[in-house]
Amino acid sequence: MLQIPSDSEKAAVWKAYQERRPTRVPLRWTANSRIVLLNPELNPEGYGYREFLHEPRVSLAVQARFAEYLATTLNRTCDSSCELPAQWRFAVESQNVYDAAYFGAEVRYEPGQVPCTHQFLTLDDVDAFLARDFSRPLENPWVRDRLAFRERLVAEAEHFSHLGRKGTVAAFGVGFDGPLTVAANLFGSDVFLLLAADPERAERLLRHITEACLLRNQALAGLAGGMLAADLALDITPSFFMQAMPGAVKVANLTLAVSKSVVFGVLIALVGCHYGLRVEPNTQSLGRGTTASVVAAITVVILVDAVFAIVFRSVGV
Repeated sequence: MLQIPSDSEKAAVWKAYQERRPTRVPLRWTANSRIVLLNPELNPEGYGYREFLHEPRVSLAVQARFAEYLATTLNRTCDSSCELPAQWRFAVESQNVYDAAYFGAEVRYEPGQVPCTHQFLTLDDVDAFLARDFSRPLENPWVRDRLAFRERLVAEAEHFSHLGRKGTVAAFGVGFDGPLTVAANLFGSDVFLLLAADPERAERLLRHITEACLLRNQALAGLAGGMLAADLALDITPSFFMQAMPGAVKVANLTLAVSKSVVFGVLIALVGCHYGLRVEPNTQSLGRGTTASVVAAITVVILVDAVFAIVFRSVGV
């Protein structure tokens, strides 16, 4: 007969694992709300992904129902707690269409399926795509739509409860599925022909996609950090922060801040490579190289930041 461990036994497994004296390999499931949406028994209302991604009430209900199912059912067969959370954690979900949608692909909703996008560019569009400017990610139509939906989600969450529990909405953020996956979403299988026929042009395309997605994710992370700091230190609510930020922060300042982070990241990587390639095969050399690279990287960032300040001071940015 299957023995389901208690939460205390599961906690002991994780503690031993984290202390590097494991009793066994801990197990944890990774799942998402499609378990609810695509299961008629858990979704008797028949909610679809279109409603889930655009109607706050539906999104909250499905996410809370999924969190309940995760704790009470799925977690019985792994080493995660079976206890319901004190409050639900909600988020702006986008499934796996966020990268393609960010670049302009239409999101399609097929019955009984997760949302998807279809190829809408050809190899004849590569040069035009390379010329597109993605340096202002917070002005992107898809990002603006998702940020606006988050505000609606926050407002709805104030009046929503499930099993007597309220919930909070996390800051909006997305991942990155990788440049080749995104390129295939946008250009279809033709992108593999481009890789074979013109690898240099393909590399420029993949680099352009990567840089655009990194800028987007950095901007969203910075936005989330500023929102959290304003809430904790100044008691400024996230909704007011989002309303006031466009008038208080110039686009030029935001673009400069995001661009500086990219420059700093590249410089730190180059410094690390410079010292890393000179490390000899012994621990002493590794220690000296690590210390030298950290000190050099910090110095380079300070100096380059000073250069940025001097250069842009005269233009009022």
